[in-house]
Amino acid sequence: MDSPDDCDVAIVGAGPAGLACALTLKGKGLTIKIFDKKAFPRSKPCGGGLGIRAIHTLQKLSPYDHNLLDNFEGKTPIDGFEVTTPKHKNYSFPLKNDYTFTQPLGYTVNRYDFDAYLLQNLLDNTNIQFYPQTKVTKILKHEDKVEFFANGELMKASLVIDATGVNQIREKSLRNNWAFAITSFVKYLHLEENQHNKLQFYFTPLIYPGYFWIFPLSEGLANVGLFVPKKYFKSSLLQLRHYFFELIQSDSLLAAQFQSASLASPLQGGWLPLGYPKGTYSKGRILKVGDAACLVDPLAGEGIGNALLSGHLAGLHVLQAFNENNFSDEFLSSYNHIITDTFDHEFKFRHKIVKYLSKHPKAFERCFHYLNTSDDFHRFIFKFFISSHDAARMG
Repeated sequence: MDSPDDCDVAIVGAGPAGLACALTLKGKGLTIKIFDKKAFPRSKPCGGGLGIRAIHTLQKLSPYDHNLLDNFEGKTPIDGFEVTTPKHKNYSFPLKNDYTFTQPLGYTVNRYDFDAYLLQNLLDNTNIQFYPQTKVTKILKHEDKVEFFANGELMKASLVIDATGVNQIREKSLRNNWAFAITSFVKYLHLEENQHNKLQFYFTPLIYPGYFWIFPLSEGLANVGLFVPKKYFKSSLLQLRHYFFELIQSDSLLAAQFQSASLASPLQGGWLPLGYPKGTYSKGRILKVGDAACLVDPLAGEGIGNALLSGHLAGLHVLQAFNENNFSDEFLSSYNHIITDTFDHEFKFRHKIVKYLSKHPKAFERCFHYLNTSDDFHRFIFKFFISSHDAARMG
């Protein structure tokens, strides 16, 4: 290092993607600086779902002596899901014991606690420094380094990980292919005994193929919100807040659950940069991860698993660059192929599913009717869900 302000790797953004990259690099002898414009811990509008991909990636990120997910106390295990179709047909799909699964389908977490927990697992390493409330600007790429300003102070790094999230993406035209979500925490929500560990998806004609979600959390809270793919929503996004309250107050099924409930946090909204094939994930010495790379699942709207995996893959690529002392454009740009090979087929397939279901709502109804009446099909779907969400490929 030429000065104390220099580092091997600068990670801009302390969400799951950036922190996964840092966890991959931890203990490898590299100096790492993590920057975030917010104070920590901080709230984050997010459904907070950890699927199979997130679980597998966290296992890979865990040190040999303990499992990161096992040691996080703020998680709620998920053992099934419920779906209400646009025709108000309600179906429940528990994870049945005879399916021989050894783990839950996933977990729900509060990002306020989860992100802080991941960060805490990094700060016991003296080579890793965290800079909260620090805005990174004017990133300048050079042949042998990257220069940037952190709260106005010039710093240098060999490589930069762009984990800044969706708000720093300048191409506003991309939003037509994204989704929008609004979310809040609620307390005193009525849940039946068998709903405390189930995800609820409520499909309604106005936002179909989007949905209203209810995700149970610990301490009597639930995460609720609307997921709306923009290209299929014909009304103004400004109407979503009104529609959120209309649903929970007037819908015959939801109103009963929300009768005694109250918001435990302000209603927040944000864009979800859905993954599309053939994205650009690196520019010289800068690698993009998570939402900054547009990697949100186009079908379910889940982003944490893909964020964690992309951060891990970026970390592995960074390690290889340092181990081989190879920072050529040719090598660093091969990160594009790594992300493409991991996600492109998946994104294409899931966009096709959403497009088909948007045009054929009756097929959507029939699918869940058949899933509900056929144990064999039920079992097949759960086994497919588990096997196809391997962290090395599917999500």
